[in-house]
Amino acid sequence: MTGFWVYNNQLTGTVPGGYGDWTSMTNFDCSYNSINGTLPDSFGQWMHLEEFKVCTNMLFGTLPAVYSNFVVSFVTVSYNGFSGTLPPEYGASWGPTIRSFYAADNQLRGIIPASYAAWTSLQIFDATKNSLEGTLPLMISAWTQMTALTLGNNRFTGTIPASYAALRGSLVTMYLYCNQLEGGLPDEFRSMSALRSLFLNGNQNLTGSLPSSWGTPTNILRLASFSLQNTSITGSIPPTWSSVILPQGFIALCGTDVCGAGGLTGSYSLCVDDVAACDPRNQSYFIAHSTLYLPPACSSNNNSTPAPSSAATSLAPTPPPSAFSIPANHSKSNAQDWDHCCIGWFSIIGCRQLSSCRRNDEVGDVW
Repeated sequence: MTGFWVYNNQLTGTVPGGYGDWTSMTNFDCSYNSINGTLPDSFGQWMHLEEFKVCTNMLFGTLPAVYSNFVVSFVTVSYNGFSGTLPPEYGASWGPTIRSFYAADNQLRGIIPASYAAWTSLQIFDATKNSLEGTLPLMISAWTQMTALTLGNNRFTGTIPASYAALRGSLVTMYLYCNQLEGGLPDEFRSMSALRSLFLNGNQNLTGSLPSSWGTPTNILRLASFSLQNTSITGSIPPTWSSVILPQGFIALCGTDVCGAGGLTGSYSLCVDDVAACDPRNQSYFIAHSTLYLPPACSSNNNSTPAPSSAATSLAPTPPPSAFSIPANHSKSNAQDWDHCCIGWFSIIGCRQLSSCRRNDEVGDVW
């Protein structure tokens, strides 16, 4: 037995530990079922495993350290009830092969292990909606093939590392929303030519102003979606920002002290309710809970933007076009997981939910 695919059925019960005897296993997928219990340690015998997918079940317990024996490239354990910490044992052992790691919507805690610095071929890291903590690891700067970094809805503290600008040629999506980050927006991000979606909302201790350097003619930052809602960013929108937000892209500034329309001609300015803002992956919900608004004019008496409404609104913005141009070095042919990279509600080459279990070369995609 080398492959086991039973995804998207109505399976219940537990995963039999006896399957560990299938020592030639390369692909295991039981996603989208109602399987419960813990992951068997016996699966650590799968020395040739390349893809491991158990997302969207009712599994619990810790992630087994013995799974470091895998030579895996694609792992998704999202949408379960896993607890404990991310095993540091996965670092060096998975380093040469791992490309996509999804662990969103669990109960994981602790830090991202320093040993994960060895994951230099990683393209997608999604640990959204857990209880991870500590500062954002500087080692992420070494993940130079990264296309999507999604760490929203955790407990990260400290500043946004300026060194993440080293991912300028690859990173398209960066979700750091709803953490406890502080400090200003790094000037160095002006060079992030591939970045299209940057969500920093819900970090109330982010301070400073919008960097005018991001919009100078020599810089190449072009965002399709940018959210700073519910932060402590202040000041006016620099006129130079006419090139930062792509035409028909959007920016969300509710709950900040940012004022003036600045260089936002041709883009959407949104106000999103708090629940939707802290989970932009649910695109239909995000749209339904968004309203269009103009930032207030800067004045000595009123220079802050309104706080978002907590209730749904019937005024939903018209969605922008469904495709944006992708840098030539990130074509679908050399980035197999592009279908999982969503930016706001925009689509890039057939957008899927960021934490989807499916690969774009498989049938049975669940939207």
